[in-house]
Amino acid sequence: MKTGKKLRDEGTASVLENSSDEWKFEADLCMNRLIAKGVPFTSEDLRDAMTLPPHHPNAMGGYWIHAVKRFDLEIVGYKKAERVKSRAHVLPMWIKKG
Repeated sequence: MKTGKKLRDEGTASVLENSSDEWKFEADLCMNRLIAKGVPFTSEDLRDAMTLPPHHPNAMGGYWIHAVKRFDLEIVGYKKAERVKSRAHVLPMWIKKG
């Protein structure tokens, strides 16, 4: 039997495998720029920094699941989303550990 975590991880892997190399490269580039600023940032900040749209609505979430580990990020607070589409839900604010 598959667990919710296993299903999530499989879906994440699938959506990222189908993302273009250009999109993933830009996401990494923008993530590194946000980290270099040394101030907390949200997924909205990353989305706003990118010029290429994700190929699938779940691509950004899948990217974040992997990015938290790859870039050694930690949550330092929360704020309401500003994008109208996000309906003011609460977003974690991230910063590189250390």
